[in-house]
Amino acid sequence: MFTKDHSNGEQPKADRAETPVGGADGIGEASRSFAKQSGAIAGQVGSNVDAIVGGAARYGQQAMGRQMDAIRALADARTPEDVVRVQIDYGRRAFEAYVSEVRRMSDVMADLYLSSARNLSEQAARLQPPTPKAD
Repeated sequence: MFTKDHSNGEQPKADRAETPVGGADGIGEASRSFAKQSGAIAGQVGSNVDAIVGGAARYGQQAMGRQMDAIRALADARTPEDVVRVQIDYGRRAFEAYVSEVRRMSDVMADLYLSSARNLSEQAARLQPPTPKAD
């Protein structure tokens, strides 16, 4: 495996295998292409993560606002019927907001999955050698 006498203190270097079809330039180009596409995927994932985190923060702020409104309405309630009405309204609004947020987050996650799968499929297709034509 090692072909050179290294008694002079040089680090041994392994014999190199033959370079694949396309040579070193083809490997370098494939590496650059892969790195470029990986960067694009990372950017897309980052923007989707930003959307998820931003949506969670927005949902949390809105939920806090709804809770404060319900507390004020409960404090202003004069009869037991008013208390029940405030609680029912709060529950209905909280549930509707939750369902809306889950739907929005599902759409973001589905888009992230589909775009990642598409990009990975394209990269895999580029890395496969061409199939030989039958004569």
